[in-house]
Amino acid sequence: MNKGIYIWNLAVWDKDRKIATEYSTPEELASELTTGGFSHVLLKITDGIVYHNRLPNQVDYAANYIPVLRNAGIDVWGWGYAYGYLPAVEASVAIDRCKMLGITNFVIDAEGQYKDRNSQATSYMIALRKGLPNVKFTLSTFRYPTYHMEFPFKEFAEYCDYMMPQVYWEESTDSAAQLVRSMNEYKEFGVPLIGATGAAYRTSKWLPTATQIKQFYEEAKLLGLEMVNYWEWQCAKTIGLWQTLMALGGNTEPDTPTGQDANPDDNNPDYMTEDAIRELVRYEIGVTLDKIADTLKSAL
Repeated sequence: MNKGIYIWNLAVWDKDRKIATEYSTPEELASELTTGGFSHVLLKITDGIVYHNRLPNQVDYAANYIPVLRNAGIDVWGWGYAYGYLPAVEASVAIDRCKMLGITNFVIDAEGQYKDRNSQATSYMIALRKGLPNVKFTLSTFRYPTYHMEFPFKEFAEYCDYMMPQVYWEESTDSAAQLVRSMNEYKEFGVPLIGATGAAYRTSKWLPTATQIKQFYEEAKLLGLEMVNYWEWQCAKTIGLWQTLMALGGNTEPDTPTGQDANPDDNNPDYMTEDAIRELVRYEIGVTLDKIADTLKSAL
């Protein structure tokens, strides 16, 4: 069974100082993942209508890291958070980013914003399929479909190659049992379950244990899943569970930590607010109108 880790940010942006601090270097990250027996990473490359891991200083960290990881034998999957407000634009950004980075497996992280947005889900997926005919698409979302009936599972399933639910056992301890239930509920969609994602992050009220993480891994093996992933690289380091993740699958546990979190308070991501999305939309529309205006001037 393949083991993977989600990566949210490769660098953190200090908006006041206008500089970015990388959590690692490409070579250090490749060595770390190889030592820990990770077969793949799931790297965030889009967030709605914007590129991700290309910070305001215009350094494209994703483009810098991906070749080094691939050369080390680490498969790189791209993932993006999808909001559903502008599905055609979001799809266009994902298409552009996947082509730019040579991504052949793209994971769609769609959550609460997509509830009751069935037609938007269909539009988004049709556009992705048309723009990236050779890319495999995987849906990553809620662990229990029965808890989220308003979510367009079937619309996504129609166009996805795989499903890979987020089985986060928050404020609970039964990681293995929750994985079994999640897999059973997803069978109704008729789409292959390539794997699942477990928890390696904290909330204000809850912290997973090393035992729960190991039980999740072992249950995934028993279920015959192709891969198991955990959220998230820097989160796991902050809460002292990175060594546990590295040791899963019989790998030798390093004697010392292999990295430090550059921003310990930034442990679990808060996705873009609706106000932030509207601001970005206004900016993108402004850029588009400027281009149209320039074109018209040139034609006159």
